[in-house]
Amino acid sequence: MLESDIEKLHTTELGALRIKKNLALETDDVVEWCKRKICGADEIIRQGKNWYAYNGDVVITVNALSKTIITAHVRKELRSKPGIRYIDGNEELLDRIAPLWAELNAIHHAKSVHFKAHYAGFTFEARKNTLLKAAEKGCLRVLLAYDNELPVGYCVASVIDGLGEVDSLFVSETYRKKGIASSLMERALDWIDTNGAVKIALKVSVGNEAVLGFYARYGFLPRLIELQRVSDT
Repeated sequence: MLESDIEKLHTTELGALRIKKNLALETDDVVEWCKRKICGADEIIRQGKNWYAYNGDVVITVNALSKTIITAHVRKELRSKPGIRYIDGNEELLDRIAPLWAELNAIHHAKSVHFKAHYAGFTFEARKNTLLKAAEKGCLRVLLAYDNELPVGYCVASVIDGLGEVDSLFVSETYRKKGIASSLMERALDWIDTNGAVKIALKVSVGNEAVLGFYARYGFLPRLIELQRVSDT
C-alpha cells in the first residue's frame, strides 16, 4: 500500500515545479505537502505502474516502483464545478455552526448506548458556553466549509497552556467523501501548531468509533478510556 511507503516518497526538481504550478502552491516543501494529502486521502487506487491518491479536488500520481511523486493536479471532473469555500475566525463564528452541531448531536444521541439522556438534553448554548470558556483560558479557532451560502462542515480547535485540542469536527452526510473533513482537519492542525501546542488531543464519543480510522491518518490513536457514572435522573 502507498501509505506504508510514505517516508520513501520523493520527487524531482522538475516534478516539484510542475506540482507547484498545477496547484498554485506557495509551499517550498512539495513532498511534505503531498505526503499530508496522501495520508488524508479519500481514496487511493493502483492502476498499472502508478498509484493515484484522491484528496478532495486534488489527485496525486506516484510511481509504484520508484516511489517518485510524478505530478499532482486538480481533478478534471471537478474543474468546472464550484468549489467549497472555507472561512475561519474566532469565537464570533460559533453561532454559525449551530445547525451542523445539532446534526452531530443527533448522531451521538442515536449511537449512544448509555448516555442517550445526556444528548437528548444537550443544547447548543451549553456547548457554546464550554467553548467560550476555553477561549477565555487560551485561544479558539472556528473553521467553516460552505457550498455557496450553505454551511456544510465545521471544525473547532483550541489551545490552552500548550495543549491543543480538536474540540469538534463534522461534515453533513451528503458532503462526505469529498475531502472537506480532511481540509478542515489540516487547517485546524496548522493553526494549533502555529499557536504553540506541545501536545494535541481529541475525544471520540462511544458509538462513533467509525471515525477512528480518519483520525489515525493524522497520528491520533486511542490512549485512554474515560468512564462516567450514569445519572439515575
